[in-house]
Amino acid sequence: EFRRVLFRSVDYLLWFFPHPVVRETLATAHDHGIRVVCVTDSTHEWPYPQYRLDHGAARRQAVACWHAEGIKQAVIARADETAATETELTRLLTQHGIACRFAPTPHQSWEPFFASCRGDARTVTVFDDALLSALACQVVPQAMVALLRDHRVYFENSVDLARSLQQGLRVDVAVFDWDSLVTRIVADLVVGHGTLPRQPLPVRSRWHGQIPVTDLPASAYA
Repeated sequence: EFRRVLFRSVDYLLWFFPHPVVRETLATAHDHGIRVVCVTDSTHEWPYPQYRLDHGAARRQAVACWHAEGIKQAVIARADETAATETELTRLLTQHGIACRFAPTPHQSWEPFFASCRGDARTVTVFDDALLSALACQVVPQAMVALLRDHRVYFENSVDLARSLQQGLRVDVAVFDWDSLVTRIVADLVVGHGTLPRQPLPVRSRWHGQIPVTDLPASAYA
């Protein structure tokens, strides 16, 4: 499939969330004269112009808000027990005196996970893994709806619940303005005649506290 791309009149290859395993593929495209552009969400170094998605400011705002509102504990969803590692978000939580508890999500049975998320008004459930939250919303949507109705929940990037289930639900969420990002990339490639960022250009998400899911931008829900 990729060879077909190489033999067409392609000027740019825009790769969304490149994984290190595609490094050789991108190098091949570059060697064939195609200008490679990356949109990333990690600190992986790429020898191409890139737009780097950044949740840093939104996370700081979220944690400061939780601290001010008396949140004492964060239950952090993780794909498995071995993923209980320190991150930028857990460091922020600890700095604000909010205890972190990691909750593994056994895909064969989600019930223990949702049971572990049940806390009091001073607890927030954190889904900082967009793929994991999307999986939960798609596999056990009713359980996710129940969690959102009774508890404070934080998502990053999107809330992947069907529109029919969103009524009356509120979330804490950090989302990107994808329309603005697309407009910027098009402007750089077309209007700017290929003027691309020399250094990774940060694209910052925006924090929304207890916003109705139905009020989120269309790009933030399924």
